[in-house]
Amino acid sequence: MAPWPCDGGLCFTVYVDGVRVTAHATAATLQLHFDAPNPGDAALARAFYAHIERLQVEAVARYRLHPNAERKVHVTGLPMT
Repeated sequence: MAPWPCDGGLCFTVYVDGVRVTAHATAATLQLHFDAPNPGDAALARAFYAHIERLQVEAVARYRLHPNAERKVHVTGLPMT
């Protein structure tokens, strides 16, 4: 699963119960919660790959909590309550 640049961050794909979902992590999220030192694409990608499992788990949980027709979720790096 390779991320791609989008809307001021990175997007990636997860599958939730057979449904393809696009997840989005902003550059600010990756910097604040995942230790990306600067907003450059390489730094964001390194932070993304270092925390890929956590991002995937959060994306799946968020989509299951709030499924939507757009099949999109935003990951925040914050604990879900």
